[in-house]
Amino acid sequence: MEHSAIVVGGGIAGLASAIALTQQGWRTTVVEQAPELAEIGAGFAMTRNAVAAFRGLGFDDDDVARLGHETWAAGTWDLHGRPILKIGDEPKARRATTVLGVHRARVHAALLDRARSEGVELVTGTRVTTVEPGETGGARAAVVDGERRWEADLLVGADGARSAVRSALFPAHVPVYSGYSSWRAIAPGPVDEPGLRQYWGPHASRRGPASRRVLPARRPGPVRVRAGRHGG
Repeated sequence: MEHSAIVVGGGIAGLASAIALTQQGWRTTVVEQAPELAEIGAGFAMTRNAVAAFRGLGFDDDDVARLGHETWAAGTWDLHGRPILKIGDEPKARRATTVLGVHRARVHAALLDRARSEGVELVTGTRVTTVEPGETGGARAAVVDGERRWEADLLVGADGARSAVRSALFPAHVPVYSGYSSWRAIAPGPVDEPGLRQYWGPHASRRGPASRRVLPARRPGPVRVRAGRHGG
């Protein structure tokens, strides 16, 4: 008996979920609010377990290499450039802290191509207004957009921080601002720093650092910068 799944959200998490389900024999549909499937944002670091998960979706060494630049965690510095925690540049330390600097759009494009090749149904321009969780052994789960309706054995909510699925199923659980803000940017230029460094600002504390992270995403090429601030 073929099982079916609906994934709400066509971002990185949604596409990865859809690919994994399809590869296990599920008939999978992704519904996305945007008129076309695309990823916005800047860069991020894929840790070793994230790269392993990416490979688990059927991607090989060449696919991983095309995503970005492999680097490692070099440690934490203060705002004056003095090391707080410096991780040595030895082969063992590099292997243990290896990360892959990537652009979100590049990861998303790879997942989108794989989803299409696996036969995932992709539906854009869908604004979910109603969610029905279904019942074990009874009614199937369903999502509704106006007069359109999709039913399935499994419903996956991957529609972000303002999730329509979460709001419908758990209306009492409202996202609360944590006090942290982050700015992400991509700047052209050579990568001069040897690894992933985190810089703590003047308000750094155990509660959370004000930080700037410099992450090589491909050498030579753009530098990914992530800056954060603790609002407390």
